[in-house]
Amino acid sequence: MRLFKPVSMILIYSLCVFRTMAQESRLELLKRPAVLRNMKGTSAEAIASLLAQARVPGGIVSISANCDKPNDLLFASKSETLQGGLDYVSSLDASQAWIYKNGVVLAGRKQARKTLLKTTISEITIDPNETLSLATQRLLETAEVRGEVAKNGLEELTTPLGFSAIQPVSNRPSVSSENRKPELLQRKSLEDALNALALSRNSAVWHYEQFVCGKKTSFRVSWPVTGP
Repeated sequence: MRLFKPVSMILIYSLCVFRTMAQESRLELLKRPAVLRNMKGTSAEAIASLLAQARVPGGIVSISANCDKPNDLLFASKSETLQGGLDYVSSLDASQAWIYKNGVVLAGRKQARKTLLKTTISEITIDPNETLSLATQRLLETAEVRGEVAKNGLEELTTPLGFSAIQPVSNRPSVSSENRKPELLQRKSLEDALNALALSRNSAVWHYEQFVCGKKTSFRVSWPVTGP
């Protein structure tokens, strides 16, 4: 048994170092500069702006009930970091509580379980060389997602006219998506697949919207931040 102790100690030490590095990376990302100064818009637009400024990939989940449209708010945060800005937005709109996991910020995470995002896709390839619109449509056209759409009587909405995606503004160098290889995902949720797609673009942000009006429920997936 003594022969195995040094090996065990090395493995434990390596695991501790890895966890420390991951924690430091997380803290570095969340401390990146991002500000909201007298910005008027929806909570989703404010979060998209913060993530674009910090150049951090993410996802946003919004659900509108009773035929309501998202309200415009005035955002004037004193914080100058991504984490502070995200906390500020979620303090004004509790539905946009957020979490950072595996390199991606997800806002509105508690609402995700009420949507298509938890649909498990048996197999899908994420290709960073595809356009975001084509890659997203491939996800939505998988048998599993189509089945859930039909089962729940959902209607897919198109991106609204006049939609303009945000381009991240940062002096940080980015990794070209051309250097990334296609990634095969198996038994992953639609949410996981969208996160992988956002990561493949380095700093893209997806937005899942669901609208309930009477007996009709519709949804839309768009990319308010397209990445470099």
